[in-house]
Amino acid sequence: MKFKNTFGVALISIFLAIALSVPAGICADRENFSVGNLTVEKTARIDGLLQAVANTTGNVFYVNDATGINGIGGAGRASSKPLASLDYAIGRCTADNGDFIILMPGHSESGTAANLFDADVAGITILGLGDGAEMPTFTFSDTDTTVAIGAENVSIYNVRFAAGISAVVIGVAVEAAGDNFLMSDCVFPEPTTSSFEFVDAIDLAALADNVTIQNTTFFNADAIGGSHFVEAGNGVNKNLQLLNNYVYGEFGVAAIWSNKADEEVRIEGGTYVNLTNGQHAIEFTSTATGMIKDVLVRTDVQATAVDPGSMTMSNVLWDSDTTADSVAVPVVSSGSGADTIGTINDTTTDSLHGKIGTDTEMADSSLYDMLEAVAVSSGPAYNTPNYLAVIADMDIATWNTTGTHEILTVTGAVKLRVLAQCTENMTGVTTLELGTANNTAEIIAQIADAEDLDALEIWNGATPSVESLSGTDAIIEAVVVGGVDVGYTVGASAFTNGTIIFHIWWTPLDATGAAVAGVGGSL
Repeated sequence: MKFKNTFGVALISIFLAIALSVPAGICADRENFSVGNLTVEKTARIDGLLQAVANTTGNVFYVNDATGINGIGGAGRASSKPLASLDYAIGRCTADNGDFIILMPGHSESGTAANLFDADVAGITILGLGDGAEMPTFTFSDTDTTVAIGAENVSIYNVRFAAGISAVVIGVAVEAAGDNFLMSDCVFPEPTTSSFEFVDAIDLAALADNVTIQNTTFFNADAIGGSHFVEAGNGVNKNLQLLNNYVYGEFGVAAIWSNKADEEVRIEGGTYVNLTNGQHAIEFTSTATGMIKDVLVRTDVQATAVDPGSMTMSNVLWDSDTTADSVAVPVVSSGSGADTIGTINDTTTDSLHGKIGTDTEMADSSLYDMLEAVAVSSGPAYNTPNYLAVIADMDIATWNTTGTHEILTVTGAVKLRVLAQCTENMTGVTTLELGTANNTAEIIAQIADAEDLDALEIWNGATPSVESLSGTDAIIEAVVVGGVDVGYTVGASAFTNGTIIFHIWWTPLDATGAAVAGVGGSL
């Protein structure tokens, strides 16, 4: 929703009243301006900034490339006489003076210089006006082009950073002197050319502390992707805060990444999507401390979505990036520390009896098996993280053609329980078997004529069984190791009708064990 003009007029009146209430001289070179078409969710922050501009005792400079001129006395003090470039305006600021730089709607800069601009004056605030394509935009036209944050207490609001070439090494480089840097309401837009991207959108130097990235959006969904949205692996950073960001892209390593023992990290709110298969959304490979809270991550595999280091996690949910209309589930981390809760991967140390007693006192795996059997007899709850249902609709070519059809993508080693429930009569004189890419009939033996499978029957071998869901031989157990995928094989001719629901309960047997629903492709 955009502000209506009447609301903008009301804001102008408010700012005029504020300006008039300040003693003469302090606001002699101030200029009032409207909020323009900034979106409603930014209002509180921008509103507060505009009031701060009206009340500051520091300098206020305006920048507009369309009409601006650098090097002219008095230029930059009014929007009608702006400066032409942000870096020049920064050079006119005074450190720790409460100075503001206003980038006018539509302002645009691009170039191949090492620094499009260097925010090397402490305590300045850079505010962009406009929304969408009218936001001030900085386009990186060389792989070595950067935006540098070279002084402390710098804030940047409502600015776009666009990759204008392939493999821009660093977008925004927060240098060691850039403590207390704040980026808010900024956008890294989808590149106009598919091969353009940032290798690292934001790079933190060692000892760049108290950095906050909030309400910022990043897009790069093309096959060629960078390494990170935020790279914090150059040295220990303290009090890094990532708040309510939306990050969606192809990242070769992780959207958020560090291999250092960062201190008091806070990742709260927002969504982080990594479209690169097998890679993390959030990954701290060392013992970083802090918390990850109220975050949604989307990757292809649940077990490698988040590595929290030594951070605590609260209400962190995972959603498959390939499954439509899926329901997010609690994340299972792939790191050390926090992931031992909720991940059973060893019968001695990670099972329930291993938590109750010591390894020596209670290492008898028979108790583990007994507890496991009790859990199975009560039936896994529908839609728990370890339950999947794959519907093979034989009316659709994805599922009915001759050859193999994947129903489960496996990582590492898992234990499976499979209930193959026929819910619609099978039509088509052909064979059917269930197994892995290594042995296509090792889970359920081949049935010679799959037309023998009718609705309400259970497929559990060469001869179908009319069983209830509690039948003693209705569920087939299997162990799959080495990340071998599971699927069924249709014989010489395709099916023309029928439906089988594969109910699958899976348990990880090693640290990487995981399973996700297949989509019917070849094994």
